[in-house]
Amino acid sequence: MEIWGDRELKVFFTPHVEHYTRGLVGQLMAQGVNVSIRQPPSTPVLRKLARPFVMNPFSFFDAYHFNSSIEGALHRNKERMIVTEHGFPSEGPENEEVRKARREAKALLSVNSFGVPIYTISNYSADMLRERWGVKVREVIYHGVLPQFLASVPRPGRTAPAVLLFNSRLIQMKRPLLFLEGLALMHSDFRAVIFPSGPQRFQVAQKIAELNLGDRVSFRKQVPFDELQEVYRQASIYVHTSPTEPFGFTILEAMASGVPIVVPDEGGAHEVAGKAGVRFRADDAISLAEAVDSLIQDQEAYTHQSELGLLRAREFNWEKAAQRYLEAYSKCIL
Repeated sequence: MEIWGDRELKVFFTPHVEHYTRGLVGQLMAQGVNVSIRQPPSTPVLRKLARPFVMNPFSFFDAYHFNSSIEGALHRNKERMIVTEHGFPSEGPENEEVRKARREAKALLSVNSFGVPIYTISNYSADMLRERWGVKVREVIYHGVLPQFLASVPRPGRTAPAVLLFNSRLIQMKRPLLFLEGLALMHSDFRAVIFPSGPQRFQVAQKIAELNLGDRVSFRKQVPFDELQEVYRQASIYVHTSPTEPFGFTILEAMASGVPIVVPDEGGAHEVAGKAGVRFRADDAISLAEAVDSLIQDQEAYTHQSELGLLRAREFNWEKAAQRYLEAYSKCIL
């Protein structure tokens, strides 16, 4: 059990996506940390009213871990807190949630001005925070991967036709229209599956019709987190098209599942993939089509990429991430 002085370490923690919250909090608690997960109500009006009170609990904690600067800016005790930025605020035209991005940027600059340690999830994200906002992060801490996604052996070959999975929100930053444009240029037989979450759903549906892909592309309803591994099991290839992805949990989940991946040659997706994955030139539909075709048409390359993905995924470890955050909490206390 992790003891600080003569007592247990108590950490106030705001949740993020399920894979992160389960993985990190699970390992912190396994190492003896008393983690209290706090989240405002889900209703927008109540969340706005309750958030300042939720972020400033009456009980004492040794450290306060906020997973967005908006939450951290509301907390009064800046000396005992850290913030993990899961990306970087972008005010460009490709961000459909501009107002939220502006609030996050304003809050980020505020907590940074108080000297609050900022952590982030990839070197690419750290570079963007520095270049766009002048924020120097304290440390990059990679996510881990949950054991439920880890396959024991690589895939011996693909099914026919190949099943291409696109498991990203349908927003411009994720480039779903580029995905479809690439499919229209492919020569191999395939079926593609898209999850219909996001504001560009209708644009995607229109693009499918425009490119005559209706018989080969289908929408799949969202599934509970614990059923995601079955989604990857059914996929032949995972395609990720965003060149500005800060990290890419879905890339990590796909590699861990033994699914060969296709990623752009820029951004956090490129970084997370490491030596695994087939690259294509960012925002280039022809290059994307060639990359996917190459995996479908070469069985030896397909199996090799499955092996590389498994090896790369095993480098991401929640126990290691939790240890790094424990060191970050200890610096708040000393």
